Amino acid sequence: MIRNNNGEVLAAGAGNISYVSSVLHTEVIAAYKGVLQVAQLGMSQIVLEMDATMLVAALKSSSVDRSSIGALVFKIRDIMQFEFSSCTVSLCNRNCNKVADCLALHGAYVLESGSDMLMSQVPSYVMDLVKGDLPVSDV
Repeated sequence: MIRNNNGEVLAAGAGNISYVSSVLHTEVIAAYKGVLQVAQLGMSQIVLEMDATMLVAALKSSSVDRSSIGALVFKIRDIMQFEFSSCTVSLCNRNCNKVADCLALHGAYVLESGSDMLMSQVPSYVMDLVKGDLPVSDV
């Protein structure tokens, strides 16, 4: 999910990733595709939120990651360093990450294996979850 500084949705993605070795592998592939998309949109300051504790720690670390996801972690760090003037990686509680979970379910059960999609028009069931995240204005 890509949002602007007001929390409004700019784009969302979902996919059905084939041949992954673990849930963590799936998370790092999704993060990689996300930062690539954000860089292509020309954003310079981003906050990358995820509920994968190990991935957050890996992205925040400067040490060499020799794990099975190490090469993708390195690529993501590279993109964060060279494409953005500011990039914050933060852990988001799973309960606060319902939009991402909803998109993941969409990818797993609706999309064909090995495919992904980027949506500029986000489905209404996702927008309902997003609206719940936005601050209430006092108008």
